[in-house]
Amino acid sequence: MKKLLFLCSLIGILFTSCADDIDDRVPKRRPPTPSPAPIPTPNQGILITPLTDSSTTHMGGSQRGENPDDLPSNHSFTEQVLVNFTESSVTVTSHIGISFVKRGAHITLTSSANNIEYILSGSASSGSFKLISSQPYRLTLNNLSLSNEDGAAIHLRGNGKAFIHLNDDTNNFLSDGTTYSSIHGEDPTATLYSTSHMIIDGEGKLSIKGKYKHGIASLGYLHILNGEISITEASENGIQLRSHFIGDGGTISINNQNGQGNALAVGNGSIIINQGKYLLKAKSNGIVASSEETTIDPYITINGGEIKIIAFAKGIHTTSILTLTNATIDLNTIGTAVTGLKGIYINSGSYNLLATTGSGLRSDEEVAFTGGRTFLKCGASPETPINVPLSGAFHIKAGTLIALGGTPSGKATLSEPSHPAMIWNEPLQSQSLLHLREGNREVFTFLLPISATYFLFSSDKFIQGRNYALYKEGNVLNGTQEKGLYSEGRYIGGTLIREFTASSIINP
Repeated sequence: MKKLLFLCSLIGILFTSCADDIDDRVPKRRPPTPSPAPIPTPNQGILITPLTDSSTTHMGGSQRGENPDDLPSNHSFTEQVLVNFTESSVTVTSHIGISFVKRGAHITLTSSANNIEYILSGSASSGSFKLISSQPYRLTLNNLSLSNEDGAAIHLRGNGKAFIHLNDDTNNFLSDGTTYSSIHGEDPTATLYSTSHMIIDGEGKLSIKGKYKHGIASLGYLHILNGEISITEASENGIQLRSHFIGDGGTISINNQNGQGNALAVGNGSIIINQGKYLLKAKSNGIVASSEETTIDPYITINGGEIKIIAFAKGIHTTSILTLTNATIDLNTIGTAVTGLKGIYINSGSYNLLATTGSGLRSDEEVAFTGGRTFLKCGASPETPINVPLSGAFHIKAGTLIALGGTPSGKATLSEPSHPAMIWNEPLQSQSLLHLREGNREVFTFLLPISATYFLFSSDKFIQGRNYALYKEGNVLNGTQEKGLYSEGRYIGGTLIREFTASSIINP
């Protein structure tokens, strides 16, 4: 594959003192000598203007997981069964087709009835609810508080789809114990556990402690339509699913940093997030999708929402394709921030990805930017902001990208065609101020949040064929910044360190 390199790159006249340093495999194709950029007086300064984030054709996945059968409005739950817990007992209204067994505040219902809404309320510090059903049903939590020291607080069995409704303006609480009683043929692993699919909606709140293993687990899929769900403790994964996850709304908070697992993990399926707010604090990884079956594609497609992840290992990880579109994502990880082994595609949206010791983005095949605004910050060499092998592809087709960290030695360079990019490949200290201009037109003014040996900038404000001057240090007066990037103010002073022309060379 032909590689598209730029003069403002390591192999060109990019910030070198001699034009003869250009790759000698491309003879007689040097760019014209740049004209000196006019330098304003110290009192004038340069007006800082915002960057605009261009976009082009979407790349990657576009799955949304739409399923009319998951909408509660497409089902009719006309019959109600009331289950009320007290500290030492539980009461239940009878219904044809439903039998039950009680022990203190523990109850097991077996149901063949259809169109049933089970409404759970009350409080028990030693109680549980178990339902065995072959029919779809609605499970409404109405200010319910249940703790079960030797098993799941809510245990749902059978192949009936569970529509879990959080009643408006209610606070619901579930907790389990550190050990579970053994029941032959059953292996619940979470405070809220299901052998079938779960759909959660409503305007209420649900708080969960997972002391044994997980907060929520299912052998089917989990689809969150709405609700405020908080998993404040999990010994292993906050949410563990055998099949896929779909997020269409709600607020999801998971903190298992005192445990040993992931925040959200799908072991044999995909993850789709269309909307919602996520705050994930993980001992291991933030969001993970994988599969042991070759027929199942464990892709991750994020079409929107606000996601913040603090993880001791990786932020978002899939062995397949990762697509980010129109989302706002803030990651702070120790390991690699984002992994999509078969491809990473960043479209519209806003992304701030920090990896203190790992790479920013890692793919074995391709990384492409088609829009939005992305900040990549990672550890020192050999870690790098964009980690793609030489056999892979790296594209910047549109949008704004600022990447800094370790030098990408032995990694893919920009592939043809790509938008021009300025690359600085010399040591930079944290809190250094960089300023790029074309004449008196400011291109970017950026305060480095970390030290780096590699800095990449690409934006529509950086145009091929124009003459540029790069400054270091100086000051910003009346400035406003986002993640180090100034959007207004005036740049004063500074030291001119390079002048260059942004032109491309195709390396045969």
